[in-house]
Amino acid sequence: MLLVQHKDVRPADPSDPETLLYWVPPGGGQEGGETAIDALKREVTEEAGVDIKSVGPCVWVRRGRLVRDGEPRSYVERYFLCQVPPGHVARLPTDSRERIVDRRWWSLEAIAQSQDTFFPDGLASLLKPLRDGDVPEAPRVVS
Repeated sequence: MLLVQHKDVRPADPSDPETLLYWVPPGGGQEGGETAIDALKREVTEEAGVDIKSVGPCVWVRRGRLVRDGEPRSYVERYFLCQVPPGHVARLPTDSRERIVDRRWWSLEAIAQSQDTFFPDGLASLLKPLRDGDVPEAPRVVS
């Protein structure tokens, strides 16, 4: 799984002020007129330099609140299965507005063994059924 590491200056979740460094799938908000798929393709290209050729089903949905640039915001995240060209190497963004400090392809085993923080919570256990071919018919709500 391709993950990007974010480093926040201030906590995005005031209830968890210690978490400033964490790994998440690439992503971001939809811009005017974009579909969720359009936003996915644009954000993955911007954050990791990966050109998504094939977008599969939405497998998870995550809702919550965070603080970004001092402003409270609500969010809805949708997680899709995607295919990328074999052997593709992701790159770091050059846009200084991004809080991304690293990006990496992770195996399920490496995520499970790591002491790093990953979102959504329980990422390794969420990925195992997908790796084993158990793709939900409707997106699963995750935290």
